[in-house]
Amino acid sequence: MRKWEGQSLNSLGTAYRNLNRFEQALEYYDRALVIMREIKEKDREGSVLYNLGVSYDRLAQYEKAQSFLEQALTIWH
Repeated sequence: MRKWEGQSLNSLGTAYRNLNRFEQALEYYDRALVIMREIKEKDREGSVLYNLGVSYDRLAQYEKAQSFLEQALTIWH
């Protein structure tokens, strides 16, 4: 089921982020985002966008971080 595939990819991204392997985390989050958008899981899409924002923040790519965090907020509100 695509939903669980997307959730697993998001979880793998978080595992890599927790290991400070942000580039690898971003790869998994990008793949998860494609799936969440494809299956229209808006709340989970928001979670992936948030995770992308946090990862870009840790990489000091603040404009990208802000963009993803704002997208997440738009979905959640």
